[in-house]
Amino acid sequence: MRKRNGVILTVIGIVFFGFIFHFLPFANAEVPVSQYDELKNTKDFKLYIKGVGTGFSWANAVLEGRGQQPLYCPPSKLEVTAENYLDILRLYIEKKRSRLEKVPNAVIEPLLLYGLIETFSCEK
Repeated sequence: MRKRNGVILTVIGIVFFGFIFHFLPFANAEVPVSQYDELKNTKDFKLYIKGVGTGFSWANAVLEGRGQQPLYCPPSKLEVTAENYLDILRLYIEKKRSRLEKVPNAVIEPLLLYGLIETFSCEK
């Protein structure tokens, strides 16, 4: 059973990343914060952020399945949507904008994770 789950996760990952790398113009690299304002309202960006957020969600599921501390802890009955991911990222960038301007090569992907951790902190 464990081997089958691993195969299923591998297939899902291959399909997901194949889709991302094929269809999105900025999928071959991280998205710089400097391009956030330019891209934030595009359909491709929204799809990309949903994919990144879904990847973090899968990572959480794997950690929890292994009995480890998850990265972040959303309420169990909450389905985190693309709009939620976009809002969390937007709020985090707004909050940290002055600090981010001092980091010329800052990228948005870890900022989404930091935003998720801050928004859905885990009880200790």
